[in-house]
Amino acid sequence: MRGPGWGGRVALAASVALLVGGLVAVPAYVSTTATAALAEEIARSCVTDLGIVVDTHESTTAETIAARAATIDGVAAPEVSRRANARVVAAPGSPTVVRPVVVLWRPGVGALAGADDALLTDGAVLVPEWSTADGGYPVGSTLDLQFGAPRGVEPETASVTIGGTYPEIPTRPEPPEWCSYRDAFRLSALGDRPPPVLLVGEATTETAAPASWHESSQVFPDPVGLRIDRAESVAAELSAWQDEIWETFELPESRKPPVPLTTSIDRARQVADFVRLTTQPVRYAAAAAALFLVVAAAMLAARAQRSELRLRVVRGEGAGRLAVEQVGWLLPVTLAGAAVGWIGAWIGVRWLGPSSAIEPRALVDATVAAVAGWTVATLVAGAVVASVGLASVDRRPSRRRVRGLPLAGAVLLALAAWSYVRLDRFGGVRQIGVEVRGGDLLAQAFPLIGALAVLTVLAVPLMWLARRARRLGGSFGPTALIGLRRVTFEPAVSVAIAVSSAVAVAVAFQAGSLTDSVDRLLTEKATTYVGTDLVIGAIDPVDDLSGLGEAATLVFETTTDDRAVRVLGIDPATFADVAWFRSDGLDMPPADAVAALAADESAAIVVDPERSSDDAIRTITVDGVTHDLEPVAHGDFFPGYQRGRPMVVVDAAVLDGDGAREVWVRGPDDDAVARLTERGVRVRSVLSPDEVFASTNYLSAEWAYATLTAFAIVIGVVTLLGQLLVVESRRRRRRASRVLSAPMGFGGRDETLASAIEIGLPLAVGGVLGALVGWGTSQLAIARLDSLRDRQPPAVLVVDVTALVGAAVVVVVVTAGLAVWSSWRSGRGDPMEAMRVAGD
Repeated sequence: MRGPGWGGRVALAASVALLVGGLVAVPAYVSTTATAALAEEIARSCVTDLGIVVDTHESTTAETIAARAATIDGVAAPEVSRRANARVVAAPGSPTVVRPVVVLWRPGVGALAGADDALLTDGAVLVPEWSTADGGYPVGSTLDLQFGAPRGVEPETASVTIGGTYPEIPTRPEPPEWCSYRDAFRLSALGDRPPPVLLVGEATTETAAPASWHESSQVFPDPVGLRIDRAESVAAELSAWQDEIWETFELPESRKPPVPLTTSIDRARQVADFVRLTTQPVRYAAAAAALFLVVAAAMLAARAQRSELRLRVVRGEGAGRLAVEQVGWLLPVTLAGAAVGWIGAWIGVRWLGPSSAIEPRALVDATVAAVAGWTVATLVAGAVVASVGLASVDRRPSRRRVRGLPLAGAVLLALAAWSYVRLDRFGGVRQIGVEVRGGDLLAQAFPLIGALAVLTVLAVPLMWLARRARRLGGSFGPTALIGLRRVTFEPAVSVAIAVSSAVAVAVAFQAGSLTDSVDRLLTEKATTYVGTDLVIGAIDPVDDLSGLGEAATLVFETTTDDRAVRVLGIDPATFADVAWFRSDGLDMPPADAVAALAADESAAIVVDPERSSDDAIRTITVDGVTHDLEPVAHGDFFPGYQRGRPMVVVDAAVLDGDGAREVWVRGPDDDAVARLTERGVRVRSVLSPDEVFASTNYLSAEWAYATLTAFAIVIGVVTLLGQLLVVESRRRRRRASRVLSAPMGFGGRDETLASAIEIGLPLAVGGVLGALVGWGTSQLAIARLDSLRDRQPPAVLVVDVTALVGAAVVVVVVTAGLAVWSSWRSGRGDPMEAMRVAGD
């Protein structure tokens, strides 16, 4: 058979491309999220910490380690370093032992520390600036060092010259080039400095007590372009290498640490699992929508061949023979569409996905899905053409009621209710450590199923309105009247377009709103957990809190002597300006409760959501001192509260300096910690909201719900193609109407406006309904999709106005474009043919 014209072929190819593209894009997209999450984890870590450390010994030199590392694809060149423990036995003005030191060499050590490598000649060292001021080591003076030695071996002594100084290396966090040497630079838990680190050149390590040096090589992954599958291979080979080392030295297996890279991989896989489980409903819904479009395009192709199909049916050909005869034109068309869909999805994921790196196994999965989708689309299209040719190829548009619509709506409503119950009971996908739990397909699909169910039910009254609207418009002008009549001429088609556009808008609204809501949710949960924007644990007394940020306060944290109750001592005058409160945390306004602490030193705020202790805690004992308290407020939450035991908040004066000091800062400056250390305050710890949850928690939610945006685009394209099919199928009738109306002054401009009403009215109605349904379903789903429901505050829907504005712009642009195109198409063709069609 010669097949349909180009319109039917293009429509069918486009629908197959959507089907195959959706099937290909999901596994490829999930793969890119894993790789992108791994890159994010590596970026937040020290790359050298993700590998293993191989010590050199008699049979393992730095050269053999480098040669072995070169055989592992995805591993960077090993970083060699030498370290020795020593003590100063003679220094200028001090003939006795001064202090222990650590002597360190690594390639380019001077430049990495902010000094000149030229100063590191043989026998020269660089000392930290703070040690020069503290110990009075002048540059150019000589230090006698006694190097450590194995038991039974006489320690060696060597003289070195102080060639210069290097700046103090920042900690928490360390610069990337020093993050593997944290133990050499970080303060102890009590705030004491570690032994000074003396930096030396390689020549010094070979001449000064050469037997005392410990040499090791760090073997770590090369992060540039590292795919998740390659990272797994690197981790496996590093682990095997570590096993060999453990066996060589007969070390206990129980003490062997895992390769740290595996933790980053597990975290990245968790993100991919989260995205995969969240996108499952989207994948199936997109495939169903595209398959529906395949059926519609096949019906258009059958209409284009109605004369030829009718003759073959009259000759006695059956459905099977008709389907086989479509192969000649059907296979090239569907194959071309599948190829376009495969290539388009691949390019789209690589360009627009979180990462451009896709795993080979994702390529295999995507190709298998593409072949399956193409096969199904081809079979369905052939069956539709054959069945339409047999049964209804030459029928006029049906004006009968769509009796199955109420039944479909009832079924979808029941399915939506079931989905909602499961979502309410089990919740959405939950991230627990490096595990992903939940992900019930039906529960995850509630936003989509809920929107489809409501819109399907609304299609029934829309059909009723569309039929009754035929009687309206008597007072309208000819142009508006003709446009309205075209909308109501085939009410089922117009309602289908409206519902389809409503689904697209609803899903786009859900995508933007759920993404913004989850981002805000995680931020608020983290902030309330920390208590403020930045908490700095201080070892020394803090006298000056100015210049750290918008506001700052000093807090004391301790526990009762029996450790049963956590105690927080606050400054009532400044605490309320710094802390993040929850309005429902206490049985009275938080500001009033804090103010009550200032009015009476015996006043206290009791926080105990589990009600595990007496609501009226009257006495606490801290550091042997008993304090009588009078609770002024009770509640489930207060800034600084940690789950597991009750907390009592008192005026800091009650504790009289007992407890760990914490500086809480609201709106901190970037250098707040540095300013505090410049004032002589030693920092014990630093905690901010962005450290409570890994950044991949935010990204996994963003990437997962971004697929809803892609699905909304797919539905939008389906709607556009559906409108194109409708416009194309009505072209000859529209041409006849234009010819007949021409004597009444109905010209090209009028035709464009009438087409705009015909095309734009269903889209506009669908857009409004979609926005309302998207808001309602998102409002119901957001609290139940919370992956951390056990942490406060609860989820709140953040309305994505951008999606609504974007949908409105798309409706206007599509309506204008299709109206102009439809008007141009209706002006082409033979007028006599148009008159003949009008007379049929």
